[in-house]
Amino acid sequence: MNISAEARKHPPESIGPMLDQIDAFLRQYLVCSTQQRTILALWIAHTYCYGLFPVTPYLEIYSPEKRSGKTLCLRLLGLLCNKTWSPVGANASRLVTRIASSQPTLLLDNWHTLFRASGNQSIVGFLDAGATEGSYYSFNPDNDHSDYPIFCPKAFAGHQRLPAPLADRCLPILLRRLKVKEQVLPFWRDGAFDEALSITKALRTWAEANDRLLREAASDVLGSPVPGANLLQRESIIPLAVVAAMAGDKWDRKLRVALLRIAAASLTQPPSVGLQLLTDIRDFFTLNNDPPGIHSAPLLEYLNSLADRPWKKLTSNGLRIILQDFPISRSGTQLIGGHKLKGFTFQHFVASWESYLPHLSSKRSPRPPSAPDQVGALAGQVGAAGPQVGEIGPEVGEKGAQVGAI
Repeated sequence: MNISAEARKHPPESIGPMLDQIDAFLRQYLVCSTQQRTILALWIAHTYCYGLFPVTPYLEIYSPEKRSGKTLCLRLLGLLCNKTWSPVGANASRLVTRIASSQPTLLLDNWHTLFRASGNQSIVGFLDAGATEGSYYSFNPDNDHSDYPIFCPKAFAGHQRLPAPLADRCLPILLRRLKVKEQVLPFWRDGAFDEALSITKALRTWAEANDRLLREAASDVLGSPVPGANLLQRESIIPLAVVAAMAGDKWDRKLRVALLRIAAASLTQPPSVGLQLLTDIRDFFTLNNDPPGIHSAPLLEYLNSLADRPWKKLTSNGLRIILQDFPISRSGTQLIGGHKLKGFTFQHFVASWESYLPHLSSKRSPRPPSAPDQVGALAGQVGAAGPQVGEIGPEVGEKGAQVGAI
């Protein structure tokens, strides 16, 4: 990721040694991968200059089990980040007021206890908006002078995954428990304070001295490719990419590797109902040698035969409700093997496969020159499915129960 010609002509004091110090500091206490420490170190540095950028990435610190270091990670961030606030037992009103009044680096532990409260959708929306420059909260809608900025860095720790709007803003930090043979220092805040203080002073001085070059570098980094990242992720990591670029090739490479690892790890997360459905439909086309069209009844029979799926007894109406969000046109009459029944064409799904599942092929495989026996077999299958299709009508009347079963 390149920085501007001005920065190359008059290079600022390198932040690389400071990032190395942060990495070493974290390694003393926290069990995590090299790539996760890379993200943490760059994120810590960005809290001193986040206001120079249009976005700030959030951190989602989580683990599959308790006692994996989530709270410890937040305590380390509390020593190293700029203007931190780690509220305990704060309600939504207190959170909104403090963020709007002082724009701290928010370090929120056990975030789920706050989001369980009534009106949690409004607090999720508030925190989501605060990732973007120019976001304001109005304490009095009738007063033009009551709008306060809510743009600031935020890190969330918990043993559950964040709501989707916030998760999309986050770089994930997945922690695990300490192995028997692994050793780290027990964290004592007073013992770590002096070392952390020297790091924070250096970071603050560096950020204040290089604000112009940081702004210039941001536009260059924005146009640089980021492997494995979508558009929102590319925008979110601008501050980290700028800091890494100004730290030199070593940290630039470290960030690229870290982002690739994070992108690979994110693919292991359970897919949504919609993505699972699109994947299984692609498999159904493949099993049938990618015909130009399919009938709904055999497709539903196949989908309902699959184990460990998030739906139960999926019907044509339930299928339509899921697919309409992508959007995919409603099924129409398809002529296959001489039978006209409700179904879909291959082209119904191409755009969605290309947008949401680019690793899957969106092109039909070559068809055999002729396979009359296969066509006859397919026609027989469709004919056998006829009574099922005829029963779709009454199922539509049971929409509520069907959707709830999905």
